[in-house]
Amino acid sequence: MDRLAIQTTHAHTTHAHAGFISRAIAFVLDIVVMSVAVVAAVALLQALLGFFTLYGLIGERVVQSSPFRDIVVVVTALIGVGVTIGYPVVFWVLLGQTPGKLLMGVRIARTNGQRLTIGRALLRYLGYWLSAIPLGLGFFWVLVDDQRQGWHDKLAGTYVIYDSRSPLPLSSTSTPASTSTSSSTSTSTSTSAPRSMAARPPMSPASPLPPVSPSVPGAGSPRPTSEDKRR
Repeated sequence: MDRLAIQTTHAHTTHAHAGFISRAIAFVLDIVVMSVAVVAAVALLQALLGFFTLYGLIGERVVQSSPFRDIVVVVTALIGVGVTIGYPVVFWVLLGQTPGKLLMGVRIARTNGQRLTIGRALLRYLGYWLSAIPLGLGFFWVLVDDQRQGWHDKLAGTYVIYDSRSPLPLSSTSTPASTSTSSSTSTSTSTSAPRSMAARPPMSPASPLPPVSPSVPGAGSPRPTSEDKRR
């Protein structure tokens, strides 16, 4: 936790602030994900009600009564509110970024370097409404602000920065290693070669063959043939 806080402390100096386009696309992606989640939750609720009532065969009067329908409407609204508020707040607190921001490579960091708490996340969410009330002026404020902060960012004391915590590709990491390995191998080979050459003792020059004594028969002169013996 301390290490994450230290990294976030210098976020505004070591990371570039995210621009308006990246943040807008991330917001739209999050809206799509939340809409799908709400539709899936409502469909699951209706499926459960249909399963336990045999799709109207049992308790038809209860299902079609106005109090029951009002309860279904309230539960559906609570699901929508829960997803709309809980989706960004939970992801902001746990990961510092929603799935939309994750896809766009941006994340949220506090200006004081501390972790984003639930209170700060809720304050930032309420700041969305403050930014949206004057025809979205608080969101467009990112275009003119030096630190690319919207009104909700200033209210919660946060930045939106580009996330550089993704790992490097395998090709970029393996190439220097192989290069350094080959260079170290060639260096060790080149350094060990002179040492091995220097370690060998110098070869003595070949000594000349001793002269052949002429007194020894058959040494230094050709052997006599049969014709020479007859003579």
